[in-house]
Amino acid sequence: MARSQRWSIKAHAEKVTPAGTPRALAEAKRELGAFDQQHKADIVCRCESCAERRIVELAVRFNKLRVASKGAPRAGHVTRNLQEISMKSRQLAVALSSLDDYSRDWLRRPRAPAAGGPDPRLLFKTAGAAQLPPPSMVADGDGEIVARLRALGEYARTMAQEFEIWSLLNTPFPIKDRGGNTNMLTQWYGVPAERLVIGAYHIYDDFRPGEARKTEDGSFHTFVNQVFLFATGTRKGQSSLIGQIKRLLGRDGALKIPK
Repeated sequence: MARSQRWSIKAHAEKVTPAGTPRALAEAKRELGAFDQQHKADIVCRCESCAERRIVELAVRFNKLRVASKGAPRAGHVTRNLQEISMKSRQLAVALSSLDDYSRDWLRRPRAPAAGGPDPRLLFKTAGAAQLPPPSMVADGDGEIVARLRALGEYARTMAQEFEIWSLLNTPFPIKDRGGNTNMLTQWYGVPAERLVIGAYHIYDDFRPGEARKTEDGSFHTFVNQVFLFATGTRKGQSSLIGQIKRLLGRDGALKIPK
């Protein structure tokens, strides 16, 4: 399994802000039909302001998932990373424990810095080197750092095992971890296009109850396309939406719960 690159769930604001034009937003709102003139609190409001707010929020959520999914680790990567921490912690603990008295004594006696070189005394303090294995004439045992490394190795090994069990039992979208676009984000939140269609359906159904259909180029399909265009600023990738619509909507247009 190839090593995954450094990945962060944080998405910067400029990457998730809708990149489309006001026209795409206006076209999406047009598919929702006539709006109520007055805002209504504490119920599903069908005024234009609420429609626009919900479309913008959906576009931002879609962009967040789309951006965060790029390069996200697969479940196997997480397990392997934890196992690697366990292995290397134990290896370093063994290396330190195996040091002879001369090596132990030298590591615990920082000297004055050489001309233009780093100050070993500062490095000694930052590294906590006073807790390295002491020479036998000072004390018995391997020191606090070795004890911590051994504990870290056991802890990381245990957490790797628990993560594998958790990922099998608690992932809402259990997808086989076999490459492609399968990663922890899609396993937990679903494919971005799928989440966009589901979110769009709830908005559309609130404004036009029972009217959503999976007809290609129909009103609901057009609405989803315009929300996508407003979110991304491009039609690239838009063709996958009709497949999601046909999969998620029944013959009567009702939303089916994803399996």
